[in-house]
Amino acid sequence: MSTTVQTPSYVNVHVEIGVSIFKYVVPDDSGFDRIVADLNADFQTLNGLIAEGLPADRLKEMAQRVRSAYGKLTRHIEQKLSRDSDSIRSAVETGAAIIASLESDEAQNLQIGHIARDALAKDIEAFFRKVAGRHINATFFWDLKFYEWSRSNGLVVRDERWARSSRPFSNEQLEEFFQANRPQVFKRMLTVEVANALMRLEDPIGSRDMENYYEAFRKVPSAMIDVTEGG
Repeated sequence: MSTTVQTPSYVNVHVEIGVSIFKYVVPDDSGFDRIVADLNADFQTLNGLIAEGLPADRLKEMAQRVRSAYGKLTRHIEQKLSRDSDSIRSAVETGAAIIASLESDEAQNLQIGHIARDALAKDIEAFFRKVAGRHINATFFWDLKFYEWSRSNGLVVRDERWARSSRPFSNEQLEEFFQANRPQVFKRMLTVEVANALMRLEDPIGSRDMENYYEAFRKVPSAMIDVTEGG
């Protein structure tokens, strides 16, 4: 008697925050679509209330509902999609877009922006630390700066990842890194595999997962960068 293993089917679910749309690809029986529907509805209501200039108390109540709906989204990802870097990135970007809407002139004039924004920023940072903090840390940034410094000085073997055009750091930042870490840089260079006098280095954000974690990190609206990047 043979057993048939069913492959779970997936669906595309979209969160709409203003003019931005964030896509999630999730199992179709996860209930995630209902969470997203609630977040979409609550945000659209809040956006409409801000546009109408309603009293601050009503707006604060609605902003809290949006924060609660966003919390349900991030908790679902923590519990069921914690290895899905695409969903993690989308969740952080969704939260950042909500914060941007709360920083609009209209929201600030109604005195709800900074209160709701600060609370949501803490939620986003806490979520990111739980699901991706182990990937984006001081060691990651040291390795990324070492890679970028080596690449900028023509010391790395060119490969298909060389096509990445984005540069996380300026020339000045890379020079500061080298000057501050000269002994460690030379030590690392002695341990790296060499081909034709060039180093074979893995790009720290060369994989889809690491690129997603890094791009999500860049959207975390807090002082976490100051704590994590290091020297």
